[in-house]
Amino acid sequence: MEFYYTRPESTTPSGLPVASSFSTFFKSDYFKNRPSNSKSTSPNQVIMCPDNSQILYCHVLCGLSQKDEVVRAVATFAHALVQALSCLERNWKELSSVSVIIGGPNPKLADLIEQECSHNSWESIIPRLWPNTKFIECILTGQDLSYTFVPNMSFFEFLPVDHRGDMTSIVDLVNVKLGCYYEPVVTTYFGLNRYLIGDIVYVTGFYNNTPQFRFVRRKNVVLNVDQETTTEEEILRGLITHAAFVHNQSSNVMLIDFTCNTDISTSPGHYVFYLELKAKDVNEAVELDENVQVLVECCSVIEESFGDVYRSLRTSGSVGALEIRVVQQGTFDTLMDYIISRGGSTNQYKTLICIKSSEAVVILENSVLVRFHSEKYPLFGT
Repeated sequence: MEFYYTRPESTTPSGLPVASSFSTFFKSDYFKNRPSNSKSTSPNQVIMCPDNSQILYCHVLCGLSQKDEVVRAVATFAHALVQALSCLERNWKELSSVSVIIGGPNPKLADLIEQECSHNSWESIIPRLWPNTKFIECILTGQDLSYTFVPNMSFFEFLPVDHRGDMTSIVDLVNVKLGCYYEPVVTTYFGLNRYLIGDIVYVTGFYNNTPQFRFVRRKNVVLNVDQETTTEEEILRGLITHAAFVHNQSSNVMLIDFTCNTDISTSPGHYVFYLELKAKDVNEAVELDENVQVLVECCSVIEESFGDVYRSLRTSGSVGALEIRVVQQGTFDTLMDYIISRGGSTNQYKTLICIKSSEAVVILENSVLVRFHSEKYPLFGT
């Protein structure tokens, strides 16, 4: 069961065709004539559909109609698989009705879908609906993973994080040091020469003699109001702490997605976190009125994860109180649709940790249900 998508080709001003690598591959004769042992639940026509919403719906429908044949669930990135399960959660009643038509009436299958999807909890939904699934295949990215750079497609070099443009301090893959921070420099076989990709990585260890790295942050993607530099690592640490706090205080609320930016329309400027929440019980709605105090305290919980400079500026009043804005369910799907409409890839989409686009911020702002912030924070530790 493969959740793949294609995008229409476009052309440059000079008339050259432009397409994503995935779309080019899926439209190739090699893919269309692939061996029968690489069969997918979805026919090629589904993947070629220009409407991503219809593709997703058909992928899930085809997967359900062949549930006992599925041995693996595949997506390029984990986000695409989460989107598929969200589609199932929203549309399972329609899907169970339509599935009786696919391949002839099958009321037993429809009853099974209804039985599993009607549960209050969707935990382990994949093995419950697709019991022969052996594994899930997708790419996970983020802070908590270590990556091994295999130099069979590109040549990697590394600049110490404080290089300030001095290329004489560059080292190759075998000479990085444990516990140090670097900015990777990539040279490809296709002509990209010493390209600084803008990531900061940390050497966590070695696999045999090959160094392993943990992604720390994007070099230039940080939150900043005054003199502080809040990294992606601190943001994610704050959200992980927030999620744990909410779970302990309100066990029926879970975080679906988030992003953040800075609001400097007022003085002092402050950080804004947009959160989409839902109830763990699929048959219930999040009662925000019952969780006001929890979300207010979450503002301080997130701020506790930021650095000393932020704390100092926050205490002195140079940076305002962090604000949480809870948005309507489905807002981040709308945000994804907008970014994809601007040329993003469905196969490779991931929600941006920090939103810079004014149009994207408008989408979020139009969906805000309620706002929380805490003025308690200047009294640090009390």
